[in-house]
Amino acid sequence: MRRALKSLLLLATLALGSALAQGSWVSLRGGLGAGATAAYGFAGSLDLELEWLDPTLGVYPRGSVAYLFGVETLLSGPLLGVLLEGGNVLYSNNDRTGLFGAVRGGGGVLAQGGSGVFVTTLGLSAGYRLADGPLELGLEGGLRVVATEYGDVTVLEFSPRVRLSAGVRF
Repeated sequence: MRRALKSLLLLATLALGSALAQGSWVSLRGGLGAGATAAYGFAGSLDLELEWLDPTLGVYPRGSVAYLFGVETLLSGPLLGVLLEGGNVLYSNNDRTGLFGAVRGGGGVLAQGGSGVFVTTLGLSAGYRLADGPLELGLEGGLRVVATEYGDVTVLEFSPRVRLSAGVRF
C-alpha cells in the first residue's frame, strides 16, 4: 500500500513537471463535497486539486484530456481521514469547460479514536464546469469505492457523493 502511494505521488510529480514545461493550462481548485456511507452515515469533505491539460492529446471532434492530483480531508462524525488521489478527466470542449467525466484513484488513512487504517479508493464522476477568464466553477456527482483490509478480509464500501468546486486557472 505504501509503495503504491509513493509510486502514485512520483508519477503525478513527473507528469506535472512535464506538463508545466510544455506551457499547458493548469488549474488549482478547492472543493466541498458531501456523500453518504453505509458504515458512517453522512460524510463531508474538503479538498484541494491541481489539474493540468495535456496539449498533445485531443478528443474527436473537439474535446480535451486533463490529469489531476488532489488531497482530500474526510469528515464524518467520529471518523477523520486524508486521501491522496490522482486521475484523468475527459472534457467535451478543448478549453476544459462543459461536460466532463473523471476517474480518480488513490489511497489514504482513515482514523477513528486512537486507531487508523489504510484505504485505497476508486472514484467515477461526471459533471459540468464553467469558466470566466481565470475563474472556474464546477459541479459533479459520482460514486467512490473505498477498499479497506482487515487481516484476511477486504471490505468494499460504495459511497455516492456530490462536489462543488471553485478555482483559478493559470
